[in-house]
Amino acid sequence: MLEPDSPRLGHILDLISDPEELWSEYGIRSLSKKDELYGTGENYWKSPIWININYLILKNLLDLATAPGPYQKQASEMYTKLRKNVVDNVFNEWKRTGFAWEQYNPETGHGQRTQHFTGWTSLVVKMMAMPDLSAGSTEAVRDEL
Repeated sequence: MLEPDSPRLGHILDLISDPEELWSEYGIRSLSKKDELYGTGENYWKSPIWININYLILKNLLDLATAPGPYQKQASEMYTKLRKNVVDNVFNEWKRTGFAWEQYNPETGHGQRTQHFTGWTSLVVKMMAMPDLSAGSTEAVRDEL
């Protein structure tokens, strides 16, 4: 992970938060929307939203959002939006279909591939337990599940 004052960090956060690159309303894509291979072929890792990758991004955004530095505010805003987007989408898809899914479509949010998938998609529970920075809290609901 980069230090909170790394000169590279701003560019990385901009790339992640750009809807024409990695950001979607449902989570972070596995490949940039601008990439020529985006959504092509078997498309397993060429666009879908994977909860495990989003968890790792969210965890690092939380670290940046709670550490002093020039990108603290941007990281906090991204963390808050990403956490809400992923949790809401997994819940809405569970409500719509009755399933947790292996991955989620970055354009529609619909679950895809394996249903009944409680592997890394169960990380959404860990995300729900992470601090709600929009409420001004830096304390997790409960860190260990």
